[in-house]
Amino acid sequence: MIYPGLKLYLKTKFSNPSLNFQWTDEDNKDFFSYIRKNSPKHHILDDNEKAEIKQAFKNYFEPIAYIIFTLKEKQIRIKVIKYKIKPKDSINLESIIDIIDGHENLIKFNYKNNENQILITKDLKCKIYNFVQNLNNEEINHKDLIKHALREALELEESDIIIIKEDSIFIKLVTNLKRKIISLEEKDTITNRYNGISEDELIFFYTEYFSQEENKNFFYLVAKVFVDIYFIDEKITNADYEKNVFAFIQEIIINQLIEAFDYNENFFKGFSGYILRIHFQEVFSFIADFVLNEISISSSYMVDFLKYYSLNVVVLNGVKYKVPDLEADNGLKWNTISIMSVAKVYMKVKQSADYLQEDLYEIDDELYGMCINEQSPIEYNNYLFKHKNEITIEIAEEIKELKICSDEYDLAKNNDEKKELKEEMHEITDYLQELKDKRDDISKKIIDKSIISTYKALEKEMKTCYRQLKAEKKILLQNVNSYKSVKNALTKALISKKKCI
Repeated sequence: MIYPGLKLYLKTKFSNPSLNFQWTDEDNKDFFSYIRKNSPKHHILDDNEKAEIKQAFKNYFEPIAYIIFTLKEKQIRIKVIKYKIKPKDSINLESIIDIIDGHENLIKFNYKNNENQILITKDLKCKIYNFVQNLNNEEINHKDLIKHALREALELEESDIIIIKEDSIFIKLVTNLKRKIISLEEKDTITNRYNGISEDELIFFYTEYFSQEENKNFFYLVAKVFVDIYFIDEKITNADYEKNVFAFIQEIIINQLIEAFDYNENFFKGFSGYILRIHFQEVFSFIADFVLNEISISSSYMVDFLKYYSLNVVVLNGVKYKVPDLEADNGLKWNTISIMSVAKVYMKVKQSADYLQEDLYEIDDELYGMCINEQSPIEYNNYLFKHKNEITIEIAEEIKELKICSDEYDLAKNNDEKKELKEEMHEITDYLQELKDKRDDISKKIIDKSIISTYKALEKEMKTCYRQLKAEKKILLQNVNSYKSVKNALTKALISKKKCI
């Protein structure tokens, strides 16, 4: 299944969808390069994979527009069309509400013994979606239409959260959710971090939705957004980083949650604190990867940012502070120069390996495209030559048989015998012509030598690429432990803050 990866690909490559979106030839090339790397059937897309690709693009644009999408061979065409109808004005709204009201037995209230949770079961979700997907009488966001119908049918508030899952629809009632008033004494406690929402409620929500497979790339995206905004665009100082990094990341998580689900800042402020605590190490590990990638391409800002962790001690306003150092798990301390060296070597080899792998995919695709009936041109020609040779041998045997019949005809004195031999000679002659026609037909099918040469050259190139890739992977393996050590040391430093001494 390539759908989850496609969602992340579109999100990281294009950020937020736009009505002015243009799909370029370069986008097309990059996209199918990604498909080759991530599809187990990269030679040719099957119907299921095409459907997943279409669904990924449809879901990407769904918040702002619907699309006309075509995929032929390896070329995508997309037309983005703005919605014209709001859910509250839909002529189909009442019909969806009737479906929901008519199947109350398929709704699980107090889901998992929690009065703040409702589950629309798979059966009812399918009934709703089967109806909605057949609508072609208005230009409207189907997901928003379904959510609006659910709010009307179940008398939900706008702040209640509706999450449309793969196999059901999960509803979290947060309007009347009890929130603890945070006192000044609790300002720096977990209670404040969770925005006054009980941990039990957050656990229910996390268990039901956020731990699902479909959200496995959430924190990778959070890390990328953080690096893109605060390191690459704004180039914040080390002081601003230490002061605000956790707040920045939590804000990004809140925005991502609101964008993915429903708007409820109060709940997601608490939930973001909860999941950040659980996935703390994971987020900063991703950030470290992105930072090391910037270091590998000699980003002057990122190099200067990294130098801070080699200062050991800094004096600010007359106060001495111990700076977080770049110490690995085994006690080895890294410095900026050594980290740059490791990052450059590792990333360069990794990039080279990625390029070689891409070349292999492309060559493999070309070779596959030259195949006939699942056979290579060489195998196909060998089969034709063998078959042609068999027919040629049979023709020679029939010619001998015809000669024997002809000689017997010349010696025959009995008219009946002559007649019989003549008929046999006619049969042999007809069969000979049939064999010769088959041989000629085979000759026409034989692949041209230039194509065979091209195929052999591609095979040779593929073997060369494979050998080079094997060599690069060996170098990568030799450097992976150093890279992991650097990454772990950097992750710990990024999480830490200077301490007064």
